[in-house]
Amino acid sequence: GVDLMIREAQRSMIKELEAMLEAVDPQPAGKLASFKRRTFDLPEPCSNGELVEMAKGVAEVVQMLDQDCHKVDIRG
Repeated sequence: GVDLMIREAQRSMIKELEAMLEAVDPQPAGKLASFKRRTFDLPEPCSNGELVEMAKGVAEVVQMLDQDCHKVDIRG
Protein backbone atom coordinates (compact mmCIF):
# COMPACT_ATOMS: atom_id res chain seq x y z
CA GLY A 1 0.00 0.00 0.00
CA VAL A 2 1.00 3.54 0.76
CA ASP A 3 3.74 2.56 3.24
CA LEU A 4 5.46 0.45 0.59
CA MET A 5 5.29 3.34 -1.89
CA ILE A 6 6.77 5.74 0.68
CA ARG A 7 9.61 3.36 1.54
CA GLU A 8 10.37 2.84 -2.16
CA ALA A 9 10.34 6.60 -2.75
CA GLN A 10 12.76 7.05 0.16
CA ARG A 11 15.13 4.41 -1.25
CA SER A 12 14.94 5.99 -4.69
CA MET A 13 15.70 9.47 -3.32
CA ILE A 14 18.62 8.15 -1.28
CA LYS A 15 20.07 6.41 -4.35
CA GLU A 16 19.72 9.61 -6.40
CA LEU A 17 21.42 11.71 -3.70
CA GLU A 18 24.26 9.19 -3.37
CA ALA A 19 24.72 9.19 -7.15
CA MET A 20 24.84 13.00 -7.20
CA LEU A 21 27.39 13.00 -4.38
CA GLU A 22 29.53 10.43 -6.19
CA ALA A 23 29.45 12.61 -9.32
CA VAL A 24 30.69 15.72 -7.51
CA ASP A 25 32.91 14.02 -4.91
CA PRO A 26 34.03 10.60 -6.18
CA GLN A 27 35.39 8.08 -3.73
CA PRO A 28 39.09 7.20 -4.17
CA ALA A 29 39.69 3.94 -6.06
CA GLY A 30 41.55 2.22 -3.19
CA LYS A 31 38.61 2.23 -0.77
CA LEU A 32 36.80 -0.96 0.16
CA ALA A 33 33.47 -1.39 -1.61
CA SER A 34 31.70 -2.19 1.66
CA PHE A 35 32.95 1.02 3.30
CA LYS A 36 30.48 3.88 3.01
CA ARG A 37 31.90 7.25 3.88
CA ARG A 38 28.53 8.99 3.78
CA THR A 39 24.93 7.95 3.82
CA PHE A 40 21.68 9.83 3.51
CA ASP A 41 18.98 8.90 5.96
CA LEU A 42 15.50 10.33 5.72
CA PRO A 43 13.72 11.04 8.99
CA GLU A 44 11.26 8.41 10.17
CA PRO A 45 8.34 8.55 9.90
CA CYS A 46 8.23 10.65 6.80
CA SER A 47 4.77 11.78 5.70
CA ASN A 48 3.68 11.80 2.08
CA GLY A 49 3.60 15.62 2.15
CA GLU A 50 7.20 15.72 3.35
CA LEU A 51 8.26 13.34 0.58
CA VAL A 52 6.51 15.51 -2.00
CA GLU A 53 8.31 18.61 -0.71
CA MET A 54 11.68 16.80 -0.70
CA ALA A 55 11.08 15.53 -4.24
CA LYS A 56 10.20 19.05 -5.41
CA GLY A 57 13.40 20.38 -3.84
CA VAL A 58 15.56 17.71 -5.46
CA ALA A 59 13.86 18.29 -8.83
CA GLU A 60 14.50 22.03 -8.53
CA VAL A 61 18.21 21.46 -7.83
CA VAL A 62 18.52 19.01 -10.72
CA GLN A 63 16.80 21.50 -13.04
CA MET A 64 19.18 24.28 -11.96
CA LEU A 65 22.18 22.01 -12.54
CA ASP A 66 20.87 21.02 -15.97
CA GLN A 67 20.44 24.68 -16.90
CA ASP A 68 24.00 25.46 -15.78
CA CYS A 69 25.38 22.55 -17.81
CA HIS A 70 23.58 23.68 -20.98
CA LYS A 71 24.56 27.35 -20.82
CA VAL A 72 26.87 28.37 -23.64
CA ASP A 73 29.45 31.07 -23.06
CA ILE A 74 29.05 33.29 -26.13
CA ARG A 75 31.95 35.54 -25.07
CA GLY A 76 34.43 33.01 -26.34
